[in-house]
Amino acid sequence: MGTAGDNPFKDNFIHKFLNGAFNLLDKPTRWFRANVRLYAAEKVVESNRPSYPYYHRKYNRVPTIDECYENDVLCIWEADYQYKLDQEVESRIVFILRDRRDDCILNEQPNHMLRCKKQMDDHDLAVNNYFIKYGEMGAHHTVIDALMKQKHRLVYERRHPDVNLYPE
Repeated sequence: MGTAGDNPFKDNFIHKFLNGAFNLLDKPTRWFRANVRLYAAEKVVESNRPSYPYYHRKYNRVPTIDECYENDVLCIWEADYQYKLDQEVESRIVFILRDRRDDCILNEQPNHMLRCKKQMDDHDLAVNNYFIKYGEMGAHHTVIDALMKQKHRLVYERRHPDVNLYPE
């Protein structure tokens, strides 16, 4: 017979026909994958994809409670859910700033009042702003309660302009 690389059936008509049919389907596919798909992936597909990872996606905000009609239950529910998400985000921001302040105080112990002033001021400002927005409303409050708190605060500030409720 011949060497191991020789094919004894290479001159067979059926073998030539099947090879031709295979190449008829395989050659255009290989050419497309090598040339067109790479070009399309760079130009078309990449331009439609966001340039940031999926966990950094930003969702559209829903209308706030003051933009909802009184009898629009779905809009009020969405505004309440958005309010609770905002509260959770702001509480986590306060926790992160608290941890940064505590780490700085722990690491710069003898001289922490000078070296950690920025972290302390940032934390105090965030806690103050969080308290202005969410404080003294109880554990289970809704966006309507927050709107009423804001309304009462604005009315009080308008009636008593000389009183500074939140000194810095």
